[in-house]
Amino acid sequence: MAVMLRCALLLLGLGIGQQVVGQTYTLTLTVLDHVTDMPLEYVSVRLTPAGASGTTDQQGAITLSAPADRYTLRASFTGYRSFEEALDLRQDLSATLRLEPVVEQLQTVTVTERSERELLARPIMGVERLTAAEIESIPTVLGERDVLKSLQLTAGVTSAGEASNGISVRGGTIDQNLLLLDGAPVFTPTHLFGLFSVFTPDALGTVDLYRGNIPARFGGRVTSVVDVRTRVPSGERTEIRGGVGVVSSHLSVEGPLDRGKKVAGLLAVRGGIHDPVFSLIRRLKNTRSRFADATLSLRYRAGDNDIVSLTGFYSDDFYQLDLISRAASLPATTNQYAYFTLNGGAEWLHLFGERLSLKSSFSRATYRSTLLFPQADGERIAFLSGIGYNTLRSELTDVGQRHRLTGGVQYDDYRIRPGELDPGTVAGLFPVELGTERVRNYQYTGRTNGRYRTGYGSMPGCATSTSASRDPVPCGGTVRAKFVQATSWKPPRLAGELRSRLMAV
Repeated sequence: MAVMLRCALLLLGLGIGQQVVGQTYTLTLTVLDHVTDMPLEYVSVRLTPAGASGTTDQQGAITLSAPADRYTLRASFTGYRSFEEALDLRQDLSATLRLEPVVEQLQTVTVTERSERELLARPIMGVERLTAAEIESIPTVLGERDVLKSLQLTAGVTSAGEASNGISVRGGTIDQNLLLLDGAPVFTPTHLFGLFSVFTPDALGTVDLYRGNIPARFGGRVTSVVDVRTRVPSGERTEIRGGVGVVSSHLSVEGPLDRGKKVAGLLAVRGGIHDPVFSLIRRLKNTRSRFADATLSLRYRAGDNDIVSLTGFYSDDFYQLDLISRAASLPATTNQYAYFTLNGGAEWLHLFGERLSLKSSFSRATYRSTLLFPQADGERIAFLSGIGYNTLRSELTDVGQRHRLTGGVQYDDYRIRPGELDPGTVAGLFPVELGTERVRNYQYTGRTNGRYRTGYGSMPGCATSTSASRDPVPCGGTVRAKFVQATSWKPPRLAGELRSRLMAV
């Protein structure tokens, strides 16, 4: 009898335990803002590990059901600090939860774009702009993105010849175009026998083609000016890009250089060696070709109104061909060509307000060309030439609702090395040096763009020569000025004073 009673009590206890464990309880929450006590809608609430979850309604209320157990209650909402707390659910519970708002300081984001309506309302005649995104969308040749080939798709621009990367603008020749990279001229703009341009693709920003109405700050060209600008480096995160191609391989690194993200840098390099390819072709077994270029860009935001930029560009080419030209009667079997370009510049932009800005810059360009005649005994005859260019400019711009007034000064210094013959130790030839020529140009401009008035003026400087066989050109010159009157509108005072000074000199 006693045994039967014990068994009955044991079965009764097991039934009661199963009923307690299997009992489901409810948790009712009201989520409010800790500061304003306003209900928060769409707050995510979750019980783990049960998996019960949901979002609050318009009154900030939510009800969850789960078996009796220990849980972790989590609540999260955008702009508020997340809540997490342990919960022992043994009965129906009701509580009020207050979330603390979190304030995050965001960095300044600048968004700029040119609308089609603005281009139609304020057109700039004779100017065509290509962006890096547009150049990337154009089909490439052998995987090489090319600035000059992209420009050939615009109106009035054609190729200078078959298998050539030079451009002819409205029937002009290659030497009638001015190519600039960040304000410094590029005297040899092509690689690989003229097939590809020297501009590093990963560093391209914008390309402006002036086919007419060329601004006075460029100094003037017969047909066109191609103004290439390096891409502004991004200071958000570090990015590394690279690729291997048939013609060349490239690598670029871009990102912030300090914790405050005030300094950003971009380094892009490209190179190609084609000697193994030419050696496979019998007729080109003596042909050699290799090239390299690199672009460096640094940008420092000194404050809300000041930006300092530093840029650098390097390009090097070497070719070897079967004998095309001879030096006297020397037994040279091949010709070797070497071209070297090294450009650099600094720019400072200061904003005086929403309308007025001052931009000052310095650019330097160095170019060397070498023609070599290798001899059988290992000696080489070299013909050297080169150009050195320095420019200093400062430009003040005022942009209004109905006008854009620009005025500035510019100083150019050219050092031209016409030619130097270095025979080395070859007998029968003597070294010859033509001497260095120097040309300085002083220029100041003032113009009002828009529909009112345009004007410019330039004053040439002195030209001297260090060659004993040439007479130096005396300093002096005349002032050239040109003004185009569109309407009877009276020009601003700055443009009027500039005109009177130009005419008076």
